[in-house]
Amino acid sequence: MSDEQHSSGGQQSFETPLEQLLREKQRDLFLSFSAVSFVLLLLLPWLLGFSSESAFFTEQRLSNIQRFFRELTPYPLREQGFDFHLLCTWVAELWSEKGGEALRITLAISIVAISLAGLLGLLAAVFGARPLRRHRDSQSRTQKLVSYIIHTVCIIGRAIPEYVWAFMLLTVFGPTALAGILALAVHNAGILGRLYLETIENLPDKPLVGLENLGARRSQIMLWGQVPLSMSRFLLYFLYRWETCVRESTVLGLLGLLSLGYWIQDARARTFYDEMFFFILLSSLLVILGDFLSAYLRERLRNSD
Repeated sequence: MSDEQHSSGGQQSFETPLEQLLREKQRDLFLSFSAVSFVLLLLLPWLLGFSSESAFFTEQRLSNIQRFFRELTPYPLREQGFDFHLLCTWVAELWSEKGGEALRITLAISIVAISLAGLLGLLAAVFGARPLRRHRDSQSRTQKLVSYIIHTVCIIGRAIPEYVWAFMLLTVFGPTALAGILALAVHNAGILGRLYLETIENLPDKPLVGLENLGARRSQIMLWGQVPLSMSRFLLYFLYRWETCVRESTVLGLLGLLSLGYWIQDARARTFYDEMFFFILLSSLLVILGDFLSAYLRERLRNSD
């Protein structure tokens, strides 16, 4: 055997299965074309001259950035430097005048909204879910129509963002918490209703056939079989959407509701960037705490399963 053949045989013997698989795999031209097209789309604005480095880093813009970060410093500390007592006094004043009440309203809006959304979603699932798979072909026209209507309502509820719902409801109820609650409830009811419906309809039939064999009607199978079997997943979806409600109830304040978003917008309009940053941090803290609580409860639910 020649030296060349010996070295070739040696290379082949040391090749791992993964390396051999990568060497022998077929190249997907569609994926390669998609990757190249994506890169070209990213470069297209620069190639066409829609943006340039000078447009981003003008002297005026750099000056504005420096002024913005300088004004993030709390007002009492700008002249005297850092003083912990002054900082605590400034925070306490903002908390007592605006922050505490806004935080309470924001949290209350999210809790009431998700509770209403969860109830509506559960009703949609109970009345809109199709029967067991082996009975779906024999479902009456009325039952099919009711199921179709409920599915459609859920699609509309989740298709329209909560901001749009809030914008429309503000014209009816004015800048009150009720407008924000209903906007969040309608949107999240559509999402939860669809998730609950799919959860019930995708349950295996075998655990429920026993109830049917004992003479249970469809309503009894739903209440004593399908809903209890789906409840843990219902709660997981409910907690996940509550995290979103906590965040969105802050954002809806930008439309005029007296939540944290309202004071963020108010401070921005008066160019009090230090106060704006304080309320942004406060809203972030609320969202973080909500996420931690939701994650803890979801983990407990998973462990209990």
